[in-house]
Amino acid sequence: MKLKYRILLSIPVTVLVFIVTFYLAFFQFNLIEYIVNRELGNRIGENLPLRVHIGEISGDFISRLLLKDIWIIYEDSQETYTMAHIPELFSEYSVRRFWMGHIEFKKIFIDSAEFTLMQSIDGRWLVPRPLKASEQKREMFDFNVREIGLNNLKLNLFKPDDSLTFSNIVLKASLSGREKTYSALIQGLNFRSSDKRFNLLSADGNITLTGNRLMFQDVEIITDSSDVVLGGVFVFDENLQTELQLDAKKLNLNELSQFIKANLDGNVSASGKMNYADGYLEGSIDVSGTFMNRYFDSLSGIFNFAENKLVFDTLEGTIFHGCRITGKGGLDFSVKPEKYYLQATVDSFNLDNLVFDSYFSDFNGALNLNGRGLHSNDMVLDIVANLDESWFDEYHAHKIIGDMTITTDSINFRDKFAVKYHNNTFFAAGKLDYRGPIELSGIAIFDDLSVFNGQTFIEEMGGRGEAVFDVSGALENPNIAGSFKSDSLWIYEILSGEAAIDFDIARFLFDREGKVNIHLVNGTAYEVPYDTIFLKMHLDSQYVFIDSSRAVNKQVSMVGYGNLDYLSYPQILILDNVYVDFMGLLLDNDGIVRIDIDSTGYNVINCRLARPVGYIEGKGRINYDESMNFSLLGDRIEIAPWVGLISNEYDIGGLISGEADLGGTFLEPEIKFTGTLDTLTYQNLWLGDLCSCFKYRDKRIIIDSVSLKSEKGYYKASGIYPMDLAFTNVENRFLDEEQDIQLSAYDEQLKLVSRLIYEVEDFTGKFKADMRLTGTPRQPHIDGTAAIREGRLKPYDLEYPLQDMYADIKMVNQTIFLDSVSATCKNGKKTGIVTASGEVVIKSIDVFDYNVDVSARNFPVKYELGDITALAERADFKVQGLTPPIVNGDIKTKSVTYRENFAEENEGWLVLSTLTGENTWDLNINLEALSNIWIKNDDIDAEFAGNINFIRENGEYRYIGSLEILRGKGFLAGRTFRIEPGATINYEDIEYPNPNLDIYATTKIRGVAPDQSGESSTTSDLELRIHVTGTLDEPVIATAEGSQFSTEELLTLLVLEDYEGNADAGSQVGGRMTSALSSLVSSEVGRIGARTLGVETFEIDPVYGDKFDPLGTQLTLGAYALPNLYIYGRSSLSVETGHELGFEYRLKRFLMIEGRADEGDLYQLFLNFYWNY
Repeated sequence: MKLKYRILLSIPVTVLVFIVTFYLAFFQFNLIEYIVNRELGNRIGENLPLRVHIGEISGDFISRLLLKDIWIIYEDSQETYTMAHIPELFSEYSVRRFWMGHIEFKKIFIDSAEFTLMQSIDGRWLVPRPLKASEQKREMFDFNVREIGLNNLKLNLFKPDDSLTFSNIVLKASLSGREKTYSALIQGLNFRSSDKRFNLLSADGNITLTGNRLMFQDVEIITDSSDVVLGGVFVFDENLQTELQLDAKKLNLNELSQFIKANLDGNVSASGKMNYADGYLEGSIDVSGTFMNRYFDSLSGIFNFAENKLVFDTLEGTIFHGCRITGKGGLDFSVKPEKYYLQATVDSFNLDNLVFDSYFSDFNGALNLNGRGLHSNDMVLDIVANLDESWFDEYHAHKIIGDMTITTDSINFRDKFAVKYHNNTFFAAGKLDYRGPIELSGIAIFDDLSVFNGQTFIEEMGGRGEAVFDVSGALENPNIAGSFKSDSLWIYEILSGEAAIDFDIARFLFDREGKVNIHLVNGTAYEVPYDTIFLKMHLDSQYVFIDSSRAVNKQVSMVGYGNLDYLSYPQILILDNVYVDFMGLLLDNDGIVRIDIDSTGYNVINCRLARPVGYIEGKGRINYDESMNFSLLGDRIEIAPWVGLISNEYDIGGLISGEADLGGTFLEPEIKFTGTLDTLTYQNLWLGDLCSCFKYRDKRIIIDSVSLKSEKGYYKASGIYPMDLAFTNVENRFLDEEQDIQLSAYDEQLKLVSRLIYEVEDFTGKFKADMRLTGTPRQPHIDGTAAIREGRLKPYDLEYPLQDMYADIKMVNQTIFLDSVSATCKNGKKTGIVTASGEVVIKSIDVFDYNVDVSARNFPVKYELGDITALAERADFKVQGLTPPIVNGDIKTKSVTYRENFAEENEGWLVLSTLTGENTWDLNINLEALSNIWIKNDDIDAEFAGNINFIRENGEYRYIGSLEILRGKGFLAGRTFRIEPGATINYEDIEYPNPNLDIYATTKIRGVAPDQSGESSTTSDLELRIHVTGTLDEPVIATAEGSQFSTEELLTLLVLEDYEGNADAGSQVGGRMTSALSSLVSSEVGRIGARTLGVETFEIDPVYGDKFDPLGTQLTLGAYALPNLYIYGRSSLSVETGHELGFEYRLKRFLMIEGRADEGDLYQLFLNFYWNY
């Protein structure tokens, strides 16, 4: 064979040999398994603690490959176990893609494989942990599996003390690896588990592994009860770390709770983000659904979970069908029963949605809850509440503060559990069983009872008080016992300033039985004042039995008993006995008193109260809306008690008979009255008999006729008068509307004036008036005339009356003209005259405009309430201006004698006390007295002259002017001081009669001093001259300038009565006794003598020597012969010495002529001129 043929033949033979050899090596002698196993060992073994062994590789190797008997062994330095055994793995691929460098499989299918994961004794899962990319020794090849299928796989999880098996695992997915990143797209996954809780119905999503980071994206897991979508990262480091995003459409808590060894129940939807590391899970989550049969609308929180304890740092959302919540809380699953707490602010929390079959509530505010047990049979909730406005069952509260324990069968309120409703606070303690008895006790402090109006069987109430109560018995009809005290209580129209109520009622809501005692003090009942009301009652089914009752005020005392049928319609009130003492008017019921009470008001069927003579009877309706149709009939009933109801100022008596019909409403009543008033009296003064017929409607009194006939006179009136006679309190009863009343009167005995005007003691005369009253009550107009003839008016505090009173008064529109008013005043032979004229304009009922002149001449005054007499030579007054007007005037006196002692400290001055009062008139009066003003009391006996201006503005006084002491004596420390003429008392525009003093006065003291040789002593009269300054209230007394005594010796001289030289003790005591006795005799005899002899001056002045010599005493007498002429004389009692005579004639206050003849018969005449500047 040629060479070229051999060469040509050798080439195919060589190829065939190669192919045969390759086939035998790879497919018959397992060379391919060897190479693949070696490559897997290199690729995987150096990066993971795994050994992979493939038993057989078959297929056409071009598009299909079948791997059999694959084993995956976990092997580290300590543990070795078989992680997987795959009996058969089938794959489809394209050689062409492999040839191009792409390891890509169209399909990989594994059937009936078994995988195992094992946990070491120390609790570490023996799984290969991928190395970080930087730690991998060799790069993994890139690959792509378009479709991977698992069928009937089995996964075993082994722990040292437990195991879990997943069987029938079916998976459809795709898998790829590129640049050390491996990803799987799971299109379907399901399996069954030896623990049914872990059965998986379906799963899909993306999973990516990069180094030691396993990432999930949109991995949806559907179990028997849950549907969860996961996303996140698992980091396989020394400790597992996770970042997970959860979106669960349905999450079965019973399945989940098995992982934390808790017995939870419920299905929720949840979403959130979580991180896990070192056994610590934290994150945020949004949850809605049912938890332990409680509905969570939408709840968000930030939480952490470790050691089986779940803590929410924040919680916010809506739970329990509409309860909004903000706060924090936690659950401890490590103990049984579970413990949990919540510190939150809630809004619209309904307890019945937490504790079923308890109570509806609407709580709003802060709750601090500590609980144990999540199941109804062991749930206990300890709550510290600080709630704002809330509802509990049908009860409304504005504040709830306190501790309570809630279980599934009851609520236990701790001590001082407080509930506030408006301004009322309830403190309670005890147990409230949902379906059993109540055991509650507490205190209620009511600051405003009016907020309960319409919420109890009492429709109208108010005030404040405090109650102590116990509630027991069945919840649907409990028993209530306790007491209530109040210092201000109002029930319907009954008001009380002090109330005490005690009660003990079984079955409070219906079929009541028990007792109630009510004691009310100091209040009003339907606007009628009372001092006390007492009711003792007992309840029996539908009846309230009034065992005894008593109502008392200053005018009325009423007692009675009866019963009330409050379940009938209308309710029937029967009073079997009623006894009334109405300010001495005794009334007793004549037959039973029956009042029907219905939904609109009271219907008085029978009420007749009688007395031995006369009766009162009432019938008709009085409704809750204050409308009425009522009639009153009376016969010979004393009117005095009824007048006392209106005012105690009017002492009016008489017997009234008549009939009154009452209609309209309390606010706008309609009245018709016809009747008589026999023997009308006022302050026990008989006025006559009164007949009246009037109607009242639309706030007008229509007087058909009112007439009063007395013994010597008559009074008549008719017309229209606007007035609000509402039976309720009104601001103004006298309306500013037109009036028209015709009045006429004639009387000869005006005794009523003395009862109406306190300053008038008696008033008689002939009085006649005829006038018409128009305008409005506030601004009346008067037209008519009035006249007084032969009048006599006796002022209450003056001894001399005004006589021969004559007055003509004309009234035109708003002006009262005093055409002529005159009267006389007599004191023995002295007669004074008073005249007045002018006009008074009525601006309103309480504002007059005065323009009146009043004059008096030689007017005598003698004050009855004190020893004060005066004679005014002339007095002229002008009354001008609006109320209160100002009185300008001038008074010139002839004589004034004031014999009252000066007021002590804190006492009023007698004269000023007569001028005080409300709305006092302003004064500007000048008082001028040339002389003959005498003040004689225990402090002074002296004559004054001067000019003082009295000013009073708005009730405040001022005094301007001065008084000069012409002569007299003062009494100080038991001594009599002669006041030197010219002493002054100055009022320098001061507000109180406390003038400045400038007074010199002298007295004689008995002195003992040595003679000129100093060997013996003599007793003689020594003159003590003092100077009084300061004010009348705080005088300053000192020795006068030039006195032989010092001011420091003044107190000793006044107290010890004499001045001692070297006299022995006996003569000192004798001297003091003699001096005191002589001063006492001088002052007392002087006062008595002056009043007895009717002279202004009667003085006794003892003379001191070695011995007391009464005959040496000087006697002085002085009196006014004429108003300005004063005559006096002075002589000793022994008449052995001469005497002195003199006179003073005062031409003006500052100009006087004086003459005297002294003991030496020396005649002297002086002209004294005084100038004050």
